[in-house]
Amino acid sequence: MVSTGRPETDALISSKLHDKKSCSIRLHLSLCDLTDIPMPSFDLNSILMNLLDNAKESLLREQFPDPYISLQVNRVSDTLVISCSNPYTEIDPRVEEGILESSKKEAGHGYGLKIIQRIADEYNGIFNIFLRNHLFYAVLTFPYNLPKKK
Repeated sequence: MVSTGRPETDALISSKLHDKKSCSIRLHLSLCDLTDIPMPSFDLNSILMNLLDNAKESLLREQFPDPYISLQVNRVSDTLVISCSNPYTEIDPRVEEGILESSKKEAGHGYGLKIIQRIADEYNGIFNIFLRNHLFYAVLTFPYNLPKKK
């Protein structure tokens, strides 16, 4: 059972968890209580949905024998850290201005990371992507009081 203190976020992650099971993708979760974060659920859920969907799409494309996604949303001192990681083998991401470019050129692709970056900018956060030991990481950090830019 997912319990972040935000029913909308719990429902989103629970639906993704169910979806991952149906696709044989394990979802490892480490979630803190999110009730006192002044970020609207819509923005938080947009981040989480895009991270999980991108990870799932990568895993399905590469067809790993034991695919998994690790999602962590935790408070570290005065910082909210959102981290999503998944294994990769074949992707060779191109980074332009610190943002992963979508490898797909069809209409409707490539917006997820831009949405995440926009939300990070809006709340004075930092969004980083990197590869390490055959894992793809997307990591966001926000000041815990999340001051919104004017």
